[in-house]
Amino acid sequence: MLHYKFTAVNRDGRYIKSSWSGDKHDVFLQMLKSQDFFLVNYKKSSPSPFHFISKIQQLKTLVFIFHQLVQLSKSGILFIDSIKIIMHATPHSKIRGVFLDIQNAVSRGDKFAMAFGRHPLFDRVVVCLIDQADHTGNYTKALI
Repeated sequence: MLHYKFTAVNRDGRYIKSSWSGDKHDVFLQMLKSQDFFLVNYKKSSPSPFHFISKIQQLKTLVFIFHQLVQLSKSGILFIDSIKIIMHATPHSKIRGVFLDIQNAVSRGDKFAMAFGRHPLFDRVVVCLIDQADHTGNYTKALI
């Protein structure tokens, strides 16, 4: 998915600063044209799904999520089912979207590490730990 931050001018000559996410650059340009915006500048960006909360809150949320994944895994629940449980339990719609995408990717046959790696929410260390768990099959030990 593409992410852009842009500045445009509307019909009244007012500057608009905003962002847009979508699958194709052409759709981005069509969106601007359909709203009668003249594009001044833009840049690609990779917004965090957590842009609505502080960095400290992001870290706390991630720690909580992985703690829950470990606890569910320790209790014998499959990792994919643990992801579904977390997805349905979180109050944050953006996090639910991330976990829904992970669930769908794994259902299509992708490895967990590949599915997690698609999201800027999870850094390289987390993805490497999950990759190790993909190889060993032991997600509990990899995430502790």
